Amino acid sequence: MNVPTGFHTPKIIKYKGTDPSQHVQQFRDSLGLYSNLNQILCRLFATSLQDEPLCWFHSLPDGSIHIFEQLQKIFIKAYAHNKDKEENLYSLISLKQTYGEKLEEFSKKFLELARKVNNLDQKATVSAFTNALQFNYKAKEYLFLKKPKTLKDMIEKVNNYIDLERMMPEPNKPVKAVYNTKAPSTDFNNNRSSSEPGDPK
Repeated sequence: MNVPTGFHTPKIIKYKGTDPSQHVQQFRDSLGLYSNLNQILCRLFATSLQDEPLCWFHSLPDGSIHIFEQLQKIFIKAYAHNKDKEENLYSLISLKQTYGEKLEEFSKKFLELARKVNNLDQKATVSAFTNALQFNYKAKEYLFLKKPKTLKDMIEKVNNYIDLERMMPEPNKPVKAVYNTKAPSTDFNNNRSSSEPGDPK
């Protein structure tokens, strides 16, 4: 490969299973003025990969790649599923407990979504859950102060608060007034007093 005079290999960000299109753009940006040189792009792209993606790169047949646009296209296609993962992670961070929503209901919804996100960072997930709770929740206060390091620790403590929530009466629940526990007779004649006007003597 003919390297341009004065070219120095820049610091290249490693691919970490994120949106492949975004990674390609970051890779190009890191090369600055050389981001359109086909030979440099093809040769250095492997240095932006690690683990399974790097194995994927080395599994490509020799001579199958002629220009970087070709490599870029098959890379994005091979890891397109990672774009959905990022959207799930964003959805997880964006999820918030609504006013009046029970802790049990919100926890179930949050954890179901969390299970869909691969390579989930547990500390980030605990932080996202804590921030998602309503401000006046005791569970939020505990998680904020204690900062559980794992999802398991967080779930165990949250379950305790859920048990307490189940034992508490629902706020502002209307109480049905009962004026007469005796069911009225369906016989109209029997309900009339014998002294009412018009009664037969």
